[in-house]
Amino acid sequence: MKLIVPELEIKEDSPFSSDLFEREKFAEKLTNLIRNVEDNLVISLDANWGEGKSTFIRVWRLHLKNQGIKTVCFDAFKNDYSNDPFLDIAGEVFSFTDTEFSENDEIISSKGQLKSKAVNVGKRLVGWTAKVAVKTATLGAIKDSDIEELQDVAKDISKDSGDLVSNVILDRLNNHEVDKNSIEVFNKNIEELGTKIRNAQGFPLLIIVDELDRCRPSYAVETIEKIKHLFSAKNVVFVLTINKKQLQESIRSVYGKIDAATYLKKFIHLEASLPRRHGYNQTNDYLQYSSYLYRALDFPDWLTKNEDDICRIFACYAEYYNLTLRDMERAYTNLAIYYASVSENAINYLPVICFLSIIKVKSTVSFKMLKDGKYTYNEFEEEFSIQNISKDYYRDVYPEYFTTCFKFFLYNDEEYQKEKQSTDLQYMNLGGASISRKKVIPWYCDQIDAFNVNIA
Repeated sequence: MKLIVPELEIKEDSPFSSDLFEREKFAEKLTNLIRNVEDNLVISLDANWGEGKSTFIRVWRLHLKNQGIKTVCFDAFKNDYSNDPFLDIAGEVFSFTDTEFSENDEIISSKGQLKSKAVNVGKRLVGWTAKVAVKTATLGAIKDSDIEELQDVAKDISKDSGDLVSNVILDRLNNHEVDKNSIEVFNKNIEELGTKIRNAQGFPLLIIVDELDRCRPSYAVETIEKIKHLFSAKNVVFVLTINKKQLQESIRSVYGKIDAATYLKKFIHLEASLPRRHGYNQTNDYLQYSSYLYRALDFPDWLTKNEDDICRIFACYAEYYNLTLRDMERAYTNLAIYYASVSENAINYLPVICFLSIIKVKSTVSFKMLKDGKYTYNEFEEEFSIQNISKDYYRDVYPEYFTTCFKFFLYNDEEYQKEKQSTDLQYMNLGGASISRKKVIPWYCDQIDAFNVNIA
């Protein structure tokens, strides 16, 4: 058995053959749109964190590469230690052209011109404002510094901060046209580069910005702002992988209580969501991924007879509780920990074991209450609505089986005896195990909770 889900293997020659969620059609639509439109475009690709955005990008880029289309991919999370996404993205573009178009003299020439203009824009952006920021930020830290230059900075801030700010404002006013012209020239040059790249590969300069939902809020906001104001040019297309709700929270953290949804729309021309397939059928994304995870973790042979039931029970819980793919991985690792810890003869009520593996991911408080035996059945049903799960998601196997399992383990003696003879509870038993029925769920929890899972 394995406890950690291995990284999905993507075949370079046929990347979408590894795609569990049949997103190739969506990728083709996205590709055709970008190919056929010459306007500058910023497209957002929205999905929750852990929903497979980065994996989709990897597969799509390989798919494009096999068609002779070269793309830039900028990882915002890996670069958010920086304070200037403009220079970070520009640097990624320069590295891309040097690597992918080293033998195309026209593109390399345009890159050289663009690079010099980027330096000019970078200087204008940094300007006096950065000097003030550096001095202010380091004032307390350099009080006892023996570095002569920093001592001068401290004196400058403490004695003449008013003059310094006035100089900054005056400098910006005097150089407004210079700033504006620098940006316009940069836009013109990146448009020229984008056009030459389209001529070379039949596809514009595509810059994919990934992991915006994981990076520092101020960096995420500044990234979308710099893309809008500094990279708007024909034949230059940005695709941003985002969690829209998270990005809106980042905007609020920077600007306070503004209409973050409206503000975000100013920077994005087209919005799309990563496709998900729902519903009770064999192509349901939850069922597909549940089956993949079961195989990937290589559960013991003695569970083979239960494989289909485990995959489907787990999938119906995952959909009902709206788990992300990352959540499903963590919950499946909990499931693997359980089955790696017990023998073939252990009490094996699948709806309960799968549920507990998931609830440990979704709510550690609820999991602990179950572990401590704190729930009555009615309290449990009120919080988790197991009856609705069984009716809506598992109807073709046994509509009442989920609820019957939890009644068996959570009913008090009076409730149990009252319903035992007239309901399916009469068929429930512990198979001769030396444990009381009220102790089974805490015992399951103990096995699952023996180790804690940390997956990035």
